[in-house]
Order: sequence, then structure tokens, then C-alpha cells
Amino acid sequence: MGKIFLVPVGEQMKPLYEGFRYVKNIEQVYLICSDYTRKMAKEMKDKLSAVYKIEVIETKAERIDDIIDDIITAIKDFKNKRIISNISGGTKIMSLACYIISSYTEGFSFYIFKDEKSEMKYVEVPSLKINIDLFVKNNSKKFKLLEKLSKKDYFLNQLSKELNIKSSTTNAHIYTLERTGMVKTERMGRKLIIKITTTGKLIYSLVKLKHRMGVENDKNLR
Repeated sequence: MGKIFLVPVGEQMKPLYEGFRYVKNIEQVYLICSDYTRKMAKEMKDKLSAVYKIEVIETKAERIDDIIDDIITAIKDFKNKRIISNISGGTKIMSLACYIISSYTEGFSFYIFKDEKSEMKYVEVPSLKINIDLFVKNNSKKFKLLEKLSKKDYFLNQLSKELNIKSSTTNAHIYTLERTGMVKTERMGRKLIIKITTTGKLIYSLVKLKHRMGVENDKNLR
């Protein structure tokens, strides 16, 4: 199985270069950066492009769901790939985004640090076991609701019409999604407006990722 290597880029570059020693059979490297670390990511790409296929993903996002979506959108081919992350660099939120993606794709994450003897040490991070199918399955009614809500807010009756399902069915799904923190509802007069939450966006992005990888069964994680 080929590997996609995610590397959030920060100011400390040595742990990032060191990380390549621990990952074999890399098919594609993605350097995750902000506008602040864009120059460092470009320098790293220039140094390693003779050995690896490397692309830079620049994200201006500050929320974890948006960063995950930026990464997933930028990666061209997930199928039959394992995603490994070196989370030694980048912002905390970038590293966490990469960790979640790796956890969900039977991959793993690690970091490199310098010990008291100034030697570089490798530490693998335990993966989270994420069973997204407990909440939302691809192409289910709940997934389609999240897909609509990821683009804009809706009134309850609008959602029912767009998805061609009964209001009572929509209401039942919204109730479940709200209980699990994926949507929130607000009253506007007599109408109920429905909004997706950060958790809902994150779950929606991960379900899309699973679909793109062609994973049929929930055999998540290493």
C-alpha cells in the first residue's frame, strides 16, 4: 500500500527533514503551510523534489474543520493509500488536523524532538479509533442533510423540499444530528432554521474522505 505523507511546516525544520527517515514507500508528500511559513515550505519542496513528489497546501483557515477540508480537497488520489503525518511542525491546529486524517485512514502520526543530549528522537502517537459510521454513513439521509447544510443554513421545510422527504423524517434526522452536536437549530419567529456546527463539518469532511478512499467497511485505523 502506497503512502501519502502529510507534513505541517513550522519554523523548526530539522524535525521535518528527519521524519523522512521513518516513512518508506512514499508516493506523495504534502507540505501544509500558512502564508507565514509558505517560504519555508517552498524551500523544503525545492530541496526534496528530486527524491519525492511534493506539493504545497497553503491554508488560511483557522478552524480545524476548514483545515481538514482544505487538505482533503487538495489531495488528488486517496484510493488504496495510507496517510502518515509528521506532526512535529506547523501550528497546533494544523498538526491536529493531520493527526485526525491519519487516524481515520489506517495511518499513523509521529513527532520528532531533540532530547537532552541534542539527539533527534522519534515518537509515534497512538491513533484515535474513529467509527464515523455510528453517526453518518455516505449517501444516507443524514449525510445528504449535512451536505446541504455545509453550503448554507436552511429552514426545516426548505430541507424537506430539496431532499424530497417528509418534514417529519427531516425533523427526526435533525433531532439526532443535533443531539450528537453536528447541527444546531434556532427559532426565527415560527420557523426553525438549521445550521451545521464545526463538529458537523468535520464529520461531513471525513465521510467524504472515506468515500473517496473507496473504503466500504469501517476498518478504521492501524
